[in-house]
Formats: sequence, structure tokens, C-alpha cells
Amino acid sequence: MGDIAGVKNLIKAGEADICGRGATQRQWTPLHIAVWGTAKPASDKDIVEALLLAAQKGGAGVEKKIRDEKDNSGEGCTPLDLARTRRDGIVQVPGAEEGAALEEKRKYDKIVEWLEKGLPTG
Repeated sequence: MGDIAGVKNLIKAGEADICGRGATQRQWTPLHIAVWGTAKPASDKDIVEALLLAAQKGGAGVEKKIRDEKDNSGEGCTPLDLARTRRDGIVQVPGAEEGAALEEKRKYDKIVEWLEKGLPTG
């Protein structure tokens, strides 16, 4: 739902299955959901970062699994595929606040970078 504090608390308490699949047709993981967008878009980047940090702490195998997990959409989309789709679909809406689309594109550029290369260490 976009609650970054709730996500971090669940991860910290060990109650979040960061690689688990939802009971939906596409069977998205938490990372798929965060990348596509939650009810609170301003928190999406922070949630992606929290999930990737948790995976990084779980070791290389967990990090690879969370980043490479494919959904059940027929195309088998990874979180990276979804992030690229979202980024490439961003357009400036006439009459909308100047720079809003650019800011959204920058957010997705950073998410794509993290999914391709992993989070920076240190």
C-alpha cells in the first residue's frame, strides 16, 4: 500500500517474505509491486531500496532471486522489465506541473540502475 515505515518494520522484525509471491493472477513479488507503483507513489523508490537492502543482507543468492524473479503474466516480467516499462511510459501531461514528469523519470532511472547493478555499497 506504500507504507514505507510498515515495510521497514516488517523487514526488521523478519516478518516480510521479500521473495514471496502474491495470491493474484500475476503473482507479483513485493519488488514487482513497489516498482510498478503503490498507493503512495512518493514512497515507491524508498520501498524498492528497502527491499533491495534486505535482499543484499540476505546474501548474493537472495539478491539475485529478488531481482530476477519473473511474474506469471505470460511475458515473464522481472521487476527490471516493469521499471523500464514505467520509465519509458512517462510523458509530460499538458497543463501539469512543470518538471513532474522529469522528476518521475529520474526516480525510475535510479530504480532501473539499482535493479541492473545492485545498490551501491558503503
